[in-house]
Amino acid sequence: MPKPITPTCPACNYDITGIPLDDILYTYCPECGEYIKPISSNSIADQQHTKKQRITIFVITAFAILIALCILAAIIFFTLMIFAFNF
Repeated sequence: MPKPITPTCPACNYDITGIPLDDILYTYCPECGEYIKPISSNSIADQQHTKKQRITIFVITAFAILIALCILAAIIFFTLMIFAFNF
């Protein structure tokens, strides 16, 4: 189970869990006074989903590159074998 993302202040990283951010247009951090954009629980879930997507895309891309390198190595190997036996 992924670790839940805790909302924090963008300036001082103060934990702002429990501060109502959805209904208020202007919310400020109680620690440093920095403006905090309204955030919903859906955006936190989207961040976790986006991270999973990036990891999946990275793994698929790495696997595709590995397969392409194997195919290239096989082509080079068989090309060299053909030229070696022709001489």
